[in-house]
Amino acid sequence: YKAIWGKPQPGRELGGVESLMTGKRGGVATYVKKQYIAEEHPQVLNDGELKQQGRWLHTMVNVDGKNRWLHIITVYAKVGDLKQDVKERHELLSLLLFNLGSRLGDVPIIVMGDLNTDMER
Repeated sequence: YKAIWGKPQPGRELGGVESLMTGKRGGVATYVKKQYIAEEHPQVLNDGELKQQGRWLHTMVNVDGKNRWLHIITVYAKVGDLKQDVKERHELLSLLLFNLGSRLGDVPIIVMGDLNTDMER
């Protein structure tokens, strides 16, 4: 396997020393078998904020060695303290994902991640 990495999270100090091992939560990556061509999508088709925070990665995987690409969106949604805040953030995230799908057109898309939501609500 090989990894396509999102923006790294900054380290935090631990005992007065900054360490990458104590990075903030939120980093994302997509793992792909080595025989496939995979790369990060060159355009930012979302608001850019999630990507800058290391919470969004759009990977393209070539599935046939020609011009057929599978789009994989990896997202790590924010956690909010207020239920209304969480609801508004998830609605925005849903809009971003549907907007991305409409811009890409008739192509296969997989969306995965930690959405930090309770599916029962």
